[in-house]
Amino acid sequence: MSPIWQSLLPAALAVLSLALTGAAALGANYLAKRAATSKTFAVLASFWEVVRSTVAHADVELRPALTAALADGRLSPEEGKALKEAAIKLVRAQLGTGGLAALQNVLKVELPGLETYISGAIERALYEQKAAVVVGAPVNGPGAPLVSPGLSTPR
Repeated sequence: MSPIWQSLLPAALAVLSLALTGAAALGANYLAKRAATSKTFAVLASFWEVVRSTVAHADVELRPALTAALADGRLSPEEGKALKEAAIKLVRAQLGTGGLAALQNVLKVELPGLETYISGAIERALYEQKAAVVVGAPVNGPGAPLVSPGLSTPR
């Protein structure tokens, strides 16, 4: 080997070693972020499915209360609030303490913010259910929209 290569080889190996170490660190960082994103998506997807199934269940379970509330031809704010609180209670029961804790951790919100998020998700699920009935499109399964309005990400 020529004397020039003998003097450049250690420096080249040091630079190559440094580059590989940096690439490994970047790869590990990417994998850690990807795992966190996957967990976030899994928690939110599970939450959205719970909300949609709970709204469909509440539609059947709370229909007598809604019919009674609409007996006078209009839904008062108090009656609407009571029905919404019942739906929120059903979602919270369905999620359980573990599901609520995971959702709270992913969203990084305290309890009042979580209640607002659940309430908004119920409204979205109701809107989606009404839109599916009006248009005749299924809410779930084949022919359902590819984007869930609760997540704004592909299912």
